[in-house]
Amino acid sequence: MPKKNNSQPTMGDRIDTLESQFGAMQNTLASVVEQLKEMSRKMDLQASNHNASPASNTNAIPGPMPIPAR
Repeated sequence: MPKKNNSQPTMGDRIDTLESQFGAMQNTLASVVEQLKEMSRKMDLQASNHNASPASNTNAIPGPMPIPAR
């Protein structure tokens, strides 16, 4: 008897697709985590440079602005 031409994907096909999508999502999230870690390191470096010698560091994050007296 010939096999039916079923247009719907099998459960195995669906699982393969889901596993592939999940793997791609894991890679994307790992990349985002690495980017956040790098940004955090840069911010920590800027903060430590600001505290060490703010006059000589043009990339330092400025401190809070003083509130003028009324």
